[in-house]
Amino acid sequence: SMPGNTLGIEVTTPPVPLPPTLHFDTMVVDHRFAEQVTVGHAGFVPPPIMLAGSRWQMTAAYLQQGAMHILTGLDHLLFVLCLALAATSLGGLVWAVTGFALGHSVTLTLGMLGYLPQAGWLVPAADLGAALAVMAMAALVLVRRSRTIRILLATALGLLHGLGFATILAPKLGPDGLAVPLASFNIGIELGQLAIVLAVFLAVLAVARVAPRLGHGLRLGAAGLAAIAALTLAYDQTAALIAEFPTSVSISKG
Repeated sequence: SMPGNTLGIEVTTPPVPLPPTLHFDTMVVDHRFAEQVTVGHAGFVPPPIMLAGSRWQMTAAYLQQGAMHILTGLDHLLFVLCLALAATSLGGLVWAVTGFALGHSVTLTLGMLGYLPQAGWLVPAADLGAALAVMAMAALVLVRRSRTIRILLATALGLLHGLGFATILAPKLGPDGLAVPLASFNIGIELGQLAIVLAVFLAVLAVARVAPRLGHGLRLGAAGLAAIAALTLAYDQTAALIAEFPTSVSISKG
């Protein structure tokens, strides 16, 4: 349903005989606006529930969901951390983050419009690629390669992450009204990761100016820890990907 429409929810399950003192709480989440409504009621069946909201509420909700995804997605958080650690200039850092945003915007939009495969292996394959990209970006912290390589890698990872983002948004949206949620979610991601990379970049820069050796060690140590964490994620996603392709072996005795 589009924003501004009022939705009514009514449970038609036949009443279940219960003691009159037994009370329940029914929680309903309106994913158009990420709002949670809790209704307390006596008996098993809740009363009719009405949900309404505005386009501005939906925009704010998806902005928040996009920004919060940075904090809840470990592979994403590790990547933007390594992106900040590998950056040699503020301009290059902003371009790399923008490349990431453009990448995930493309595949997120294609996924939401149904132009990508709906196979079970797609998400673990994308997550595996994301973990490997974190390891590659961590390696770039060590070798300090060109800005172009960092931007291209960030854009490629954005393409992979867009697949995962689509799985987050798809269950929450109907066939109508995709433009506002997609734009808001993407902008929220961009704002969240810009805040993180700028904070990390400026913190490391400040330490390096006061104590260059400490700053260099901090950069390498953080990149090493990120690579180890990404290796663990890659192992888990490889197992998940293999599980999507079960094989059967039959042995015949002669």
